Amino acid sequence: MIHRLAKRFYQSDLVKTYKGYLLLAEDGTTLNLYKTNESLQRYGWVFNQYTPNEEKAKKATSRSAALYDVTNGLIVDFTMRRFKDSEIPIAIEQLESIPLLQGYSAIYLADRYYNSVELFSILESYGLKYCVRGKSNFFKHYLENMKTNDEWIQVKIDRAWQGRLKYTQPRERFSRDPYINIRIVKNNYDIYRNGKQESVNLIYFTNLSREEFDSKDIMHLYSKRWEIETGYKTLKTDLEWERYFSKDCDSETCSIYAKVVFHNLSGILRKEMDEELIEKHSEANKYNYQINWKQLNELIRDEKVVRWIRNENRGRIDKMIDLIKALINKIKVPVRPNRHYKRWNRIIKQGKPMRFRLDGREWPNTRPHNGALMTMPPS
Repeated sequence: MIHRLAKRFYQSDLVKTYKGYLLLAEDGTTLNLYKTNESLQRYGWVFNQYTPNEEKAKKATSRSAALYDVTNGLIVDFTMRRFKDSEIPIAIEQLESIPLLQGYSAIYLADRYYNSVELFSILESYGLKYCVRGKSNFFKHYLENMKTNDEWIQVKIDRAWQGRLKYTQPRERFSRDPYINIRIVKNNYDIYRNGKQESVNLIYFTNLSREEFDSKDIMHLYSKRWEIETGYKTLKTDLEWERYFSKDCDSETCSIYAKVVFHNLSGILRKEMDEELIEKHSEANKYNYQINWKQLNELIRDEKVVRWIRNENRGRIDKMIDLIKALINKIKVPVRPNRHYKRWNRIIKQGKPMRFRLDGREWPNTRPHNGALMTMPPS
């Protein structure tokens, strides 16, 4: 159903791009399931000194990953694997869904966990551009010899390195030509943490040209990857991704995938309605507006839009979407730039009474303070 919806969407005229590209963000997450023999065998558990075996495990945990189109609010592919599986092999497997994009050019965005020459090579074999945050110890020799903060390097994949490659495409490529060209962009800035000034060094690996994206464009481009994080937050809080109505492993898995489909439908509608709000924006308005995602989700659920899409009832679908658009002014919220308010070191009386709050928000971390609780920033 996820692939089916994606294919239909990219065949439509609703597709939005950024400078002519789709932006595809890859990221992993973990999902907790009820502890049963079947779920432990299928997905495993968090193995550490406290849970050295499945008898002591309190829950089963899946390593999951999504390929997320941040320009259109759509999860193109979603995968659940065993907890001990690595994220890079899952990411390479998900690239098989690229034909669903119907020929659109795309830029692949990922964080530091995806530093891999094999991944870069396979991305290029699919005709994809990429922008990946880099680790300081990856291509360390080349990084140390850079004279500017924006340079192309030519990395040699020697025979010892080739012997460690796991995938056919990069093995065959580098056996013919052992070089790969990668552009490295650095950005240094200062932040204040706990009253002290600290220097932060950011590194980006990309194959985008300077003519298309200069250094500032690369940093702005990478910032758009954050959409996948907010997508995961919506799934885990608003849609209660890890709340199940059965302890059966198949039922839990179906529930997880069903909420991904719901998220995709909601994401497509939200992007469309946000664009409509931008077009209707007047200079007399103090703020720009965007759709309240939680209220949109409730409206889609109440109007049973997913059911009509599954049954391909075009007439009912159009009617429901027209109704949602008619209510656009009731579910919009202002975008207030540079808004800051004190979140941490606040005194509260109540801790975390349940896993999910009824209003969809997350409970903050706390520590004891003078007989009460004080909120703490995420660790």
